[in-house]
Amino acid sequence: MDNPLKKWRDDRELSQLEAGRLVGVDEMTFSRWERGEHLPRKKRWSKIEEVTGITPSQLVDHVKQEDEPKPDAESEAAQ
Repeated sequence: MDNPLKKWRDDRELSQLEAGRLVGVDEMTFSRWERGEHLPRKKRWSKIEEVTGITPSQLVDHVKQEDEPKPDAESEAAQ
């Protein structure tokens, strides 16, 4: 499942640099958010939601889904 920030950025054909500037962060920070390596700090939530329409819960839910263990192909085949 795509990160909602990545989908938003791709839909608008923005670079990570451009998207980051819109929400007040640098390109690397925005990239980390997209990859789910970090969540935005609380002080950034309102600006992110204002600019993108993406709520904090949507981002947190996405990160939780990404962290869930993926089924092992071998164990599925054995069932």
